[in-house]
Amino acid sequence: MVEVYISNNASNQVISGFPWVYKSDVTASSALELTDKGELITILDNRGKKIALGYLNFSSNISIRILSIDIKERPDSEEFFRKRISRAIEKRKKYLGADFTYSRLVFGEADNLPGFIVDSYGKYLSCEITTTGAYRLKDLFFKILDKELKPKAVAISINANDRSEGLSQQKIIQGDIPDIVEVKENGITYFANLKEGQKTGWFYDQRANRKFLSDHANSKNFCDLFTHSGGFGILSALKGARYVLMADSSELALNLAKESAKYNKVNNKCEFVKTDIFNFLENFKNFKKQSFDIVNADPPAFIKARKYVQTGMKGYSKLVSGCMDLFDSSKTEEKIFALTSCSHHADRNILKKNIENIFKKKLPSSNIKLISNAGADKDHLPHPHLSKTEYLKFLAYRF
Repeated sequence: MVEVYISNNASNQVISGFPWVYKSDVTASSALELTDKGELITILDNRGKKIALGYLNFSSNISIRILSIDIKERPDSEEFFRKRISRAIEKRKKYLGADFTYSRLVFGEADNLPGFIVDSYGKYLSCEITTTGAYRLKDLFFKILDKELKPKAVAISINANDRSEGLSQQKIIQGDIPDIVEVKENGITYFANLKEGQKTGWFYDQRANRKFLSDHANSKNFCDLFTHSGGFGILSALKGARYVLMADSSELALNLAKESAKYNKVNNKCEFVKTDIFNFLENFKNFKKQSFDIVNADPPAFIKARKYVQTGMKGYSKLVSGCMDLFDSSKTEEKIFALTSCSHHADRNILKKNIENIFKKKLPSSNIKLISNAGADKDHLPHPHLSKTEYLKFLAYRF
């Protein structure tokens, strides 16, 4: 393998467990110019001591992804990756029991498999590859998954983190996957489209937060914005919500939510609105049939890069302000508002402060209490040295 030297500072970080090396910390190599994107390498400190194994893409700002700090291991072997994938699956069995067959089985760097994500849908798998290094290893990954889980079919989304990875966005299907597959979560059945849906088709990270909010839904009017496939809304309807409005801009996602409502026999109290959410909020007075007791907003990432933090935070503030108009201020009954951010660049404390500042303006006389300050569910455990894997912020308030 090609040997790559890195700075003292980066060496200390790698030895401590940090899974990346930035381009600015790569100091020398025996053949950088000749190295292919994603090629397996040996990492050395500035004194020439071998300290880690990984793969290299010198075109990317994140030039090295660490695979192991045990230089005796063989990251080009099936056994090396079999152990990693098997360990990741065993963790989900431990955390979720029999429910592990509907969960995230592999979570990239958090499972020491950078650039590779696996979600399980019973006998079907949906994978996401985000780096050239993981792409070069994909055949080995799928060979191991086939032995470990024996899936009927696999959907593979190629979604590079940045253009420098040199990957074209695409969807690859291995085997025969139906247009709609079942998702079992919190004791009910949803539906996902692994061929055309976003990312891997479903967002298991919100499992626990869906249960939390639905536990408050009995006899309430519930508004679920950016509902996607109805994750929060359908469960709340089953938990006794009086009326549930689910809004999203994706017709594909809303059709899946409708199928779930029919399957779970709650379609009589569910309404589905295909709309741009900000337009919906601006025109709610014209649309208005009734106000809501619970409003949940789970938007896509507003902050996709650090340079967009300020603009993104304004977007969250605008969303929260609009959501406040969905409540009937004349009612004295308890109300709940929940917001999720999946932007890892969104600071939790700043987001919390912004929400509470809007509450002060919109609800100056209300007694407001934070009732949930949560993150992703336990099959998405973060990497201890990588804040990006602790991306999800779920904030719920009662007033």
